[in-house]
Amino acid sequence: MILNEAAPTAEVALGEALILRGWGWCPFPVDSNKRPLVRWKRMQRRRPTDRELASMFRIRGVAGVAVVTGSASGGLVNRDFDIESSYDRWAAEHPRLARVAPTVRTARGFRVCIRSRVSIYRQFDDGEVIGDNKHFAVMPPSRHPSGVNYTWVNGPPLGLSEFPLLDLVAAGFLPSYDQPSKRSKASLAPTPVSIPDFEPATLPDAIREAILRTLPHRAGERNHKLFMFARSLRDHIPEDAPPGLLFDSVRTWWQMALPVIETKEFGVTLADFRRSWSTCAVPMCQSRPKRVMACAASAAMTPREKLEAACRALAAETGGAFHMSVRTAGNVAGIPSRTAARLLTSLVTAGFLEIVQRASPSATKRMATEYRLKSFASV
Repeated sequence: MILNEAAPTAEVALGEALILRGWGWCPFPVDSNKRPLVRWKRMQRRRPTDRELASMFRIRGVAGVAVVTGSASGGLVNRDFDIESSYDRWAAEHPRLARVAPTVRTARGFRVCIRSRVSIYRQFDDGEVIGDNKHFAVMPPSRHPSGVNYTWVNGPPLGLSEFPLLDLVAAGFLPSYDQPSKRSKASLAPTPVSIPDFEPATLPDAIREAILRTLPHRAGERNHKLFMFARSLRDHIPEDAPPGLLFDSVRTWWQMALPVIETKEFGVTLADFRRSWSTCAVPMCQSRPKRVMACAASAAMTPREKLEAACRALAAETGGAFHMSVRTAGNVAGIPSRTAARLLTSLVTAGFLEIVQRASPSATKRMATEYRLKSFASV
């Protein structure tokens, strides 16, 4: 590790905290001595909101982020190896888990992160197992008092599915004779899973289709298409997916998009996807506006009736104004985009819709005009 490297800024720490909170964890700020800057014990029972996190990370002296372990963070369990040789022995005995489980490089050794259904805290000669909500763990990119920063080995995890749900004895975190009592079963994931064999080159057909659907066609589309890819993957990758599946999906997307995108480094795309994945909790197929419009349009007959019904439903959902692109209008009405554009114009001419703000050209060419129903004009 690099000594005396710069501590992360409060903005960087906040960004990481928001990602961790998106996994269902309880993050809070710490200083350069790993001391909490807030009263963190209240978060043993409740995760902070985005507004609360923003307020916490404005406190002077922020040098990193920590999370409450155990049931407060969905069953997070850490095995700290303060002696590198102990980690090497464990990794040799559990090679598959060592390959896929998120691992942190600490000032003294390594920390392996998984999930478990048990609440536990154990100390050993070479480290400790931390997995109850009475303790917390400092996470990357926090600064250690020794002057080094915590870092993720092989890059940061992309989502909760990267943290396998395991039995602690089978994972090698506890000796076979040490069987902890199980608590809080209802608050954690239902059933432990084993680490399956996974070939990185083998992706399900549904994921490959999502990749092909969201590939950029020209420079400037990378960020938008990457966000759409993240939303599409929400339909196919549950939180208990095989570890590594999400990473390999992103790597395949990047490899296929590489001839078009200007950003050539995989690490940049991986970091941008990680932010998108943490913020797009709603799968593409479960988008509330899409479901509202589809439900309303299904009861209509003609394309015009379908579009009118969809606009009424969307206006009721938003309280008046709503955005509608010609592509969305075409999908709802079951007609080509050009025909949908003419149909939207005719609805405006007929007085059914009024334009609040016309769309301006964008790099991605995905323009959406803001409309409002005439009946909502006075709202």
